[in-house]
Amino acid sequence: MGVSLTWVNDSHSLCLHTDNETYIRLAPNNTQEAVESCPAYLGTDGFWQYFAEANQPLNIIAPDSIGGRGERKLLDGRFTDTIIIGLTVTGTAAELLRYWLPTQSGILELDAQLQATALHAGSFAGLPVDETPTALFMLDQETATYVGNDGLYTLGVTRELLVANLFNTLPANAKIINLHDGYGNFVRAHWVNEAGQKGWQSIVPNNATTINNGFVINVSTFEKYIERQIEWGQPAPQIAVDVRSDRVTFQSSTSEAYEIALPSDFELIDAILYDTRVLLIGKQDLLDIDLESAMEIIFTGSRR
Repeated sequence: MGVSLTWVNDSHSLCLHTDNETYIRLAPNNTQEAVESCPAYLGTDGFWQYFAEANQPLNIIAPDSIGGRGERKLLDGRFTDTIIIGLTVTGTAAELLRYWLPTQSGILELDAQLQATALHAGSFAGLPVDETPTALFMLDQETATYVGNDGLYTLGVTRELLVANLFNTLPANAKIINLHDGYGNFVRAHWVNEAGQKGWQSIVPNNATTINNGFVINVSTFEKYIERQIEWGQPAPQIAVDVRSDRVTFQSSTSEAYEIALPSDFELIDAILYDTRVLLIGKQDLLDIDLESAMEIIFTGSRR
């Protein structure tokens, strides 16, 4: 027979281990309850609570986690809440800076000093049981969401579907690995499929518009477009960019497509717009396409 201290419903309780391998838990109000197990309370660091039970691994929980009980486990010498599985997003909560970070224990919410203030754990709607979101997205400055199989869900107790049918046009068996604001009103979703192939899709939420492996650039503020638009016949200032593993194609509304072949040994990872340049990011190389120089060909088809 023995006595230990346990923790139940935000308060300490005494636990009596009887000779017949059962437990009697005594709460502060003197109520008694027979229970099957009674983990010994070891202490807390203010966020995590630590429990020990005979012949069982150390049990570490975050009792105040949002959406379900969060657990910290030891995996290959590391705690699971330190194993990052996705990209951080930044926003505000109550007008204070916040970061949301996907980990194997759940989604950690951090303050401006990178101290954990909350853990979003438990079951996540739109995902298989026991799966933690890996892709997060700020719908606005204060609304953190995660990517489910059928759209974007709020991070919170209820985890409501906010934007449905967002990824209906993705390739078969593709999984979103990150989501971020694109150009204009597009959202850019990077994906990987079961074969390890990667790509991205530009999507307008609540709209049928999608662009695979590309984006649309508005060049109305580019110096050369402002200077030459009348000479070029005042074309619409939008240029569609289509990026493939072996080529980049630019298309305006007034001329045929302008195609640039990529080196045969170039391994494409991503493409972004930086100032007036399209940067193609490879595993070992960075290719630079100057739109100011290419615009005359794009808008007129002329290579003079």
